[in-house]
Amino acid sequence: MDHRNPDGDAIDLALIRTRSADPARRLGSLVYNPGGPGGSGLETVTQIADRLGDVLDRYDLVSWDPRGVGRSTAVRCGNSALPERVPRTDAEWAALDSLSARFTDLCAAESGRLLPHIGLFDSARDIDLVRAAVGDEKLNYLGVSYGGQLGAAYATLFPHRVGRMVLDAPGSPLRNFRQSLLDQSEASERALRRLLGYCTSKSECPLGLSESDALARIDEFLARTDSAPPPTTGNGAPLTRPIAVAALGIGIAAPESWPQLITALAKAFAGDGAELATYADLFTGRRPDGSYSNFAAINTAANCADYPDTYTAAELRALLPTFAEAAPHFGELTALRLLECTRWPIHGVGRAPIG
Repeated sequence: MDHRNPDGDAIDLALIRTRSADPARRLGSLVYNPGGPGGSGLETVTQIADRLGDVLDRYDLVSWDPRGVGRSTAVRCGNSALPERVPRTDAEWAALDSLSARFTDLCAAESGRLLPHIGLFDSARDIDLVRAAVGDEKLNYLGVSYGGQLGAAYATLFPHRVGRMVLDAPGSPLRNFRQSLLDQSEASERALRRLLGYCTSKSECPLGLSESDALARIDEFLARTDSAPPPTTGNGAPLTRPIAVAALGIGIAAPESWPQLITALAKAFAGDGAELATYADLFTGRRPDGSYSNFAAINTAANCADYPDTYTAAELRALLPTFAEAAPHFGELTALRLLECTRWPIHGVGRAPIG
């Protein structure tokens, strides 16, 4: 659990491997991390395998549930729900602050001993144990998003063990939590415009005749989710604005699935929010059978361990206009994530300089 105390408590890491298709030409293992923080390698490795093609002729594909995730020793905090709305009144801010405090208390009670050891460099050191477990002298690695930062941290710690490495969209490891979320919000706004441009460049776009027309329909739809959220048949709660915005944020980050996202949006415009809501399930950790992964818990735990900056509810309330101006559709709801770390017992212990 604590790499500085290898004789102390231990944790389990769950690994998965598929062998190369051509053992005679095998070059080694390719270790994959989907990012997050908190993404499960065991649950996503088949999806990446379908996209790697001929690479898997020469490499075993290996992934794992990082510490705190899924089938490894996991952070447990109970289920986490998206807020019903952006708070506006003192009472709404107090209620959200209280909800965040209860979530923190649950995490500390159920996983307190693990929380100081859940950061970026803890997981990067675990990667070297994965490399050794599969018998490779050098690490060949594919990391996406936060997984890219994991790869950079590994290269900082073990430069002599780096083989081939692809770090896909890792972002800057130098940001604080506030800047990280602001950057994400701004990037989501740009991606939304690209989605609408992609749709309206086709002969038939169900979202609108032009990019500006489609954006106006998005705005009209989101306004309706405030007053009359559409149902999500078979998916539980109605499609509120936070669920719709979370779904959009997840969906626009994967251009290869934009046709499906456009179809889901068109259905939501027509009053059926079920398909669109499934995108938000990726963030909350809700599975098709109604059970939940621990993604929300480990994502919060890793972010709070990694970032040193914290904000009170009053400070966050004052920051909302900055987020709203930078990202009108995504900024405010994204900014609310800063409240997750307000009372968290661990801050800023998970990272070291990357170079």
